[in-house]
Amino acid sequence: MAEPEPSSEESTERRGRKSRFTQEQRDEIVRRVEAGDVRAAIARDYGVSREAISQIYIRMTTSDEDRRPSLRRRKLLTNDELAQFEKLLETTVPKDHDLHLLGPGHPDFWSEDRARALTMAKFGKNPAAHVMKKCLSKHRNAPEYDPDQPPPPPLPHDIRRLSPEMAANEEFVEYYLSKKAWELTLREHELAVREWEKDKAKRDAARAKKAAEEPPPPPPVRAPLAPGKRVGKHRASKGSPFTKPKRRKKR
Repeated sequence: MAEPEPSSEESTERRGRKSRFTQEQRDEIVRRVEAGDVRAAIARDYGVSREAISQIYIRMTTSDEDRRPSLRRRKLLTNDELAQFEKLLETTVPKDHDLHLLGPGHPDFWSEDRARALTMAKFGKNPAAHVMKKCLSKHRNAPEYDPDQPPPPPLPHDIRRLSPEMAANEEFVEYYLSKKAWELTLREHELAVREWEKDKAKRDAARAKKAAEEPPPPPPVRAPLAPGKRVGKHRASKGSPFTKPKRRKKR
């Protein structure tokens, strides 16, 4: 019968490294995070970074069995899978795969979260960050910002657009999916459109004023003629091209 694998704390002690936090301190960190305290403030109290507090919370709230499958899924894409993945990024948009509601951003923009969800759905693999960055650098199709275009309408509220921390808050999710929150979003869009109309009117007036103050462009300068070349019986004569040579006086 195989022995059970040691936990992360036990393996740390076996390697000779002593944990900086006691069990009571780790329990207190979990309690404060679940109570809604800001992780940066907790990190300042313990003299560590915010990432350390997040790692402790993840390690205390998830078991090793829950964490190992995510590590096993981080496999390398084969050359065929990588070519197929790049072709999907080039020829499709997140809306084609029902991924446009995942995370913030334009629905036609391939973000890292959407591209990673695509690899999990198509190949069942979770590539490394540098692989995703390299693929997305070639096929980022984010629309360029055009100040003369009005702001796009808001996307419908969906729980998949929230971060995991916000999605775990039931009260916020209930408010986010309510009619009141959607009406507030529409109101913010109307205000944004009004501000855009004011800015566009100012830009148009400034362009017209600048065009009226600028002097008219100078007439085009005619290019000088290219130097000629003597031909025929005048080839050995001296002087500028196309001028007849001087005749000798008859004696």
